[in-house]
Amino acid sequence: MTIITSDDHPLARTQATKMFAEAVAAKQKQGISQKDLAAALGHKSSVVVSHMATGRAPIPIDRSKDISDLLELDRNAFLLAVLEQRLPMLDFQSLVGNPPVAGGKHEQLMNQSETIGGRPLSALPDDLLDLIEECVADKDPRSRWLSLDELPVVALIRQLRPTFRSQGLTQADQKKVLEALR
Repeated sequence: MTIITSDDHPLARTQATKMFAEAVAAKQKQGISQKDLAAALGHKSSVVVSHMATGRAPIPIDRSKDISDLLELDRNAFLLAVLEQRLPMLDFQSLVGNPPVAGGKHEQLMNQSETIGGRPLSALPDDLLDLIEECVADKDPRSRWLSLDELPVVALIRQLRPTFRSQGLTQADQKKVLEALR
């Protein structure tokens, strides 16, 4: 058995490969196979898609538009990532810079969010959009986030009280938690 390392696939850690692999995985969750994706891109075999998703093969610059459209990735962000993958000696971020955004801070935030997510905000799942909406509506959104140290406690409460997320804790359970922590 051969163990695959990043040395075997030098492009595995590039942003283009990560974006591509995540988008392919998302499509597979929707029931679209690598073979289907390969066919849509004009390839007879799914090996091409597999190699690009693992970083074994580079993503072709000239196909970045077709690939980003097929995988519902932001065209510009994906093209930039592909250029950086193919020509790592060039600093494309410096070349491209951060041009002024026509709509000001709001549009800039939207564009940054789409770049970070690797896809348009309209392609985000409903549960994530609901979460974003809740945070934006909250006057103290930082109070909604847990630190990494707090996560195990909340996970334990959710495990012990399955309705915790939707109904909170009963008065009796709150009292028990308070007593246990004293």
